[in-house]
Amino acid sequence: MTTGNATKRYETPNHPFQGERIAEEAGLVDRYGLESKEELWRAQSRLRDFRREARRLLGAAQGDVEEANEKGAEFVARLKKIGILNEADDISEVLTLDETDVLERRLQTVAYRKGLASTPQQARFNNTLITVTDATGAETVAKSSGGKVVKQNRDEASPYAAMQMAEAVVDDVKAAGIGGVHVRVRGPGGNDTKSPGPGAQATIRALARAGLEIGRIEDVTPLPHDGTRAAKKNRL
Repeated sequence: MTTGNATKRYETPNHPFQGERIAEEAGLVDRYGLESKEELWRAQSRLRDFRREARRLLGAAQGDVEEANEKGAEFVARLKKIGILNEADDISEVLTLDETDVLERRLQTVAYRKGLASTPQQARFNNTLITVTDATGAETVAKSSGGKVVKQNRDEASPYAAMQMAEAVVDDVKAAGIGGVHVRVRGPGGNDTKSPGPGAQATIRALARAGLEIGRIEDVTPLPHDGTRAAKKNRL
């Protein structure tokens, strides 16, 4: 009889010793700069959850895609919001997804794709990222990262790096004719720390000192809502 609550939120392969699968997993781990195969298995489990829900909705609608879209409107909207689906996609597209579609939406991968890190591995380090967009968020006006202004990885999240980044970004922002910004601060969130780090306050102060008008300041750090509790530590 098992006691306590299950804390593992992913499924491992049924057959651990398959050369082709092991090689494929190793390639994905290196390509996306993952710390271990556990992160890949988490992405695969998340993809299975998406597919399972899509099949359930399509089955309930007896294969009618339009009806399934209506019943699963919230589900489809959530996938579009996090970038898993495109705006023109319907619920049937969920069944064509693979694990790379989930891995591409990780913060580490997004930071690398936007040029904020030289490699996916570098994007893992504790870092401060600044991105300035228009009001809709569709057009990026300026961006910078701690890795562009300091040489040591350990300094990328420092207040000094944040101030240097802010000064570099302000020039591009003013050149675009923008005189004020709303600030959205995001920490790692989830099972990780909820604190945005020492660079957040330094960045806001540097933007204000540079002459930009600071409007609304929001904390958009993702908070866990069931199902993402960290594993218990082993007792000694």
